[in-house]
Amino acid sequence: DEPTIGVFADLKMRWGIAGLEEPAPDIAVVMNLKNKTKSRSSFSVRKEGTRPSLVIEVMSPHSPGDDTEKVTIYKRAGVTEYLIINPYTKELTINYTLSGYRLRGGVYQPILPDAQGRLFSQTTHVLIGVADHGQRIRLKDAITGEWLLTAAETEKARQQEQDARIAEARRRVKAETLAEVEAQARQAAEARLQVEAQ
Repeated sequence: DEPTIGVFADLKMRWGIAGLEEPAPDIAVVMNLKNKTKSRSSFSVRKEGTRPSLVIEVMSPHSPGDDTEKVTIYKRAGVTEYLIINPYTKELTINYTLSGYRLRGGVYQPILPDAQGRLFSQTTHVLIGVADHGQRIRLKDAITGEWLLTAAETEKARQQEQDARIAEARRRVKAETLAEVEAQARQAAEARLQVEAQ
């Protein structure tokens, strides 16, 4: 929800650097945006006055060497962090490995995994790792320690929250109706007592 940070998928990067290829990263996180909601068909680093701080690419098994070529591109373009998700097939299931680079002094240095094999993105404060025996990518907020939800998990949580609000509204209406019925019954009983007393 941060108004100056954008997360883009498959958006062509226009570096403004002569001779440098301009790929459309699978995911690009850009900080210091002046207009996050602006419609873009491509991202011009010069016009925007900022560049991606994190790029994530999911490698294709059909494009060997694609990851090493993009290391050179993103390093020359000044992308602070470049993470690579490499899918491979093991026993008929897709599994993932992670690798990454961080720009230091104009040179990409490998990002070393933590004890759980996760890579830490300094620019986003997110830990990126594999779970479920390598079959799933998981993201964790390194500051709060909370897992970030997938789109499906977010939708499920939103639906559960909405269902809980509806159930609470129904309970409230039922309680108010019951209270009203009880109040009417009390008034009727009091009226009968007054009639009997007269």
